[in-house]
Amino acid sequence: MTLDLTGRIPTADRLVAFLNDRAADKRAKLVEELLAKPEYVDKWTMFFGDLLKNNSANTQIRRL
Repeated sequence: MTLDLTGRIPTADRLVAFLNDRAADKRAKLVEELLAKPEYVDKWTMFFGDLLKNNSANTQIRRL
């Protein structure tokens, strides 16, 4: 999930903590945590920017 949402591989400590967590909703909590991280915004901003070929040369948006 972390690679899909943030583009980053989890640390070994984070992975072990997740695997040792016995909570039934541990996946839902992890998803909510990842969605709140700035890395999520960064990854998907870059993804959609690349997908839409968003650059100043091919847009009518004047950047100040």
